[in-house]
Formats: sequence, C-alpha cells, structure tokens
Amino acid sequence: MILLNRLRALTALLGVCAALAAVGTTLFGDFRGGPGSPAGTPARPDGGRVIDELAVTKFSRLPALTYQVRNGETLFAWQIKPELPPAPARPRDILVLVDTSASQAGKPLRQARDILTGLAATLAPDDRLSVWTLSTPAATRPLTKDFEPADAEGVRTAAAALTEVEYGSGATDLKGGLAKALATLSPNRGRHQLVLLLGDGESALDPVTEADRVAVGSEMDLKDQFFFAVPLGLKVHPANLHGLAALTGGAVVRVQEDLTNPDRRADFLARLKAAFDAPVLKPEKS
Repeated sequence: MILLNRLRALTALLGVCAALAAVGTTLFGDFRGGPGSPAGTPARPDGGRVIDELAVTKFSRLPALTYQVRNGETLFAWQIKPELPPAPARPRDILVLVDTSASQAGKPLRQARDILTGLAATLAPDDRLSVWTLSTPAATRPLTKDFEPADAEGVRTAAAALTEVEYGSGATDLKGGLAKALATLSPNRGRHQLVLLLGDGESALDPVTEADRVAVGSEMDLKDQFFFAVPLGLKVHPANLHGLAALTGGAVVRVQEDLTNPDRRADFLARLKAAFDAPVLKPEKS
C-alpha cells in the first residue's frame, strides 16, 4: 500500500512538471539548444498570440482613467489615438547596431544575422545600411564603410561576419556605443533615418540612467531619428529598449517566428518594415 501511494504521488508530480514545462514553453519559447522548429511550423504553438496578449494591460482599452497617488492627489489620463494617413515613402538610412556581448553568444547572434540578411534583401534600391557591432568600447565598430546600398557587397560581408568572425563576448557599453554610431548620421535631408538595435538593450559596462535615456532620446527626436529594437537573448532591458523607442517615435518588435524558416522569417520582416513605415504624430509647438 505504501509503495502504491508513492507511485501515485510520483505520477502526480510528473504530471505537474509536464504542465509547468508546457506553460513555460508556450510563454517564453524553447530555451534548449539544437535546431529550431521544423520547416512550416511556427516557433510557438500559438504563433505569438500569448506574447501579444501579455503586452495588453487593464488600461489598454480604457479611453480615460483616474488614479489617486499616495499624497491624495488625483491624476487622470486620457487616451488619444488620432487616425493618421500613411506616411509618404522616403529612402531609408538604417543604422543597425548588433549586440555582440557575451549575452548574445549562440542563437541570438545567429538571429541577428538572419534579420540583417533578410532585411537587406527586402529593402528598396535607394535604401542604405550601416552595420555596427556593439560591445565594449574597443569592440564597438562599423562593419560597413559608412552607409552602403542594401544590396552592396559590404553589407553581405558584414552579415557573414556576425557568425564567421564575430562572437559573443565582453560587456556592452550601450551609451558610448550608441553615441559613437549616431555621430555617423548626417543631417536629415529628406531621408528616413532609423536606428535598429538587435540585442537585449543591456549596458552592463556603463549603465544607462533615466536621465541618459531622456537626453539621448530627446536629441534623436529633435533630429527625426527613430529608434527601433528587436529584443534578442534570454534577458532583456525593457527600460532601455522601450524608453528609447517611445522617446523617438520608434517601436520594439519582438521575434515571434522561427527565423530559420524562410516563410516565417518573411512574416517577421514584414512586421518590422510595417513598424518602420508607421506614421508618427509629432507636435509642432510645445
């Protein structure tokens, strides 16, 4: 009888572990190594629906709300979402920052290469790319010669270097690396200037403060430079990724697809380019 009870308890424990594993894989993906999902199947069973739902809060669908802070003061928020016409098409200058710190070793760096390669193949002939590594001050450098046409040999060489030459090591200086790369953007003359960060947004070598984010984001906003990010890696820094995106009118675009599958990679790139082209409302007077 004692043996039977123990077997029942073991069966129940295994069932709970299996359920927790299934939930964890659905929410956060498969963290195990090895090849990706089979061709023709999404990276997650739900096709990314759970991640989208997690981003929705109880305030997302409320047009107005009030909140009382600790000192008794009542604050209110009013959700405004004007309908904007499509932005006119402009040639793009895309500054791609690829995080090559230790946190990006393995799969994240391969994903960054797949994103860069796929993006370059889908851009217009007059779009240009500048590809940088982002890590320690000594390792942060351009892989292309300034901005090059998306189909240029320099861009293909830079993409190949992400897995054939570069490897994940060191700690990232996001603040210094971003400043160095932004200095290569010339004054905006009718081109759509975008910064695309492929990585986790961490700045372990020199942490980015809230004041730093506001200063960098405000300056980029004044120059009509938009910050976009694709979070890669097991642990991301949401304050840096979302903060810079919100300050400049950019966006954070999460990977919900198996990038090793060409069809699924095309789906992701379509979402990324749609985020690039989304119209942004900016006040002319403060």
